Amino acid sequence: MNKIAVQGPITVVFATDNAYCQHLAVTILSLIEHNSTEAFDLIVLSREVTDFHKNHLFKIIQEKTRVSLKFIELGSSCDGSFFIDGHVSVATYARIFIPQMIGPEINKVLYLDCDLYVADSIRPLWETNIMDYALAGVEELVNPRRKSLGIPENKPYVNAGVLLINLDAWRTQDLTNALVHFIENNTGLLTYHDQDALNAVLFNQILYLNPRWNVSYSYSHNLFYVKAEQIRSKTEKQQCLTEEPGIVHFTTDYKPWHYLNPNPYRHHYWRLLKTTPYQNYRPPLRSAFKFLPVKLRPQSMLATLFPKKRRSSENVRHRKAHDEPASD
Repeated sequence: MNKIAVQGPITVVFATDNAYCQHLAVTILSLIEHNSTEAFDLIVLSREVTDFHKNHLFKIIQEKTRVSLKFIELGSSCDGSFFIDGHVSVATYARIFIPQMIGPEINKVLYLDCDLYVADSIRPLWETNIMDYALAGVEELVNPRRKSLGIPENKPYVNAGVLLINLDAWRTQDLTNALVHFIENNTGLLTYHDQDALNAVLFNQILYLNPRWNVSYSYSHNLFYVKAEQIRSKTEKQQCLTEEPGIVHFTTDYKPWHYLNPNPYRHHYWRLLKTTPYQNYRPPLRSAFKFLPVKLRPQSMLATLFPKKRRSSENVRHRKAHDEPASD
């Protein structure tokens, strides 16, 4: 396998529909803010994103001479029997199609979720050697999924919100089709969508990254839940608990754009949002329900009283194109 290039622009891939374009704007600005000397090729795998939102995203980079942005429509790529629920749309499965949708001249990309705040230079992350791996990610430190998915205890189960992907390895081994096959034949096993599939299929080809590259926040603990006793080494423990994280990931459905959300990085979200065309957004009062335990939220109580069949992308009506950002 040829050496994976780290010179030239850093290729960063996102995936979104209309609902998350506002938050993608903040993620992009945080990336640029902390990497002002870098050149970026930003690629957005989009699911029926309207011109309204595309224009807003182009506006935030129009004066950034070292940053390019392009959209690639997912089309029917994600139209299989893919399990979706809650705030997760079918666009989340775009990750597994990246090697097929990006030109063969690109052999490495950094995939980022849209609900992130980049807090440091990503150059050290980008230069991580993944030549012998399919991807690199940060281990989920509190996750019971290994046994259910048949993953050995000594193998990492990583969060899919920040992934360094070796496109050469994916194309050579046809990993996209292997993942699609697993997803379509194991829908009942998938709690965390394509993240479960990535870990179940690729656990022997995943490089474990320093936890600072995907530091998650959980309101249920009211702190960053990277706990000292769960970190693999003292060095990593010190980095996670005493240094600024490299990337903050707003995991679960407790987001900084929700009403009265206490996330310690929420002020960065609102600070950057004010510099975008989405600056007039205000969180709806209904998002305050996110603070209730899941079982006590209105939608959960209704679901208990009136259960529905497990949903997939085949039987869910696609979101209509909105002219205003949907930010629940």
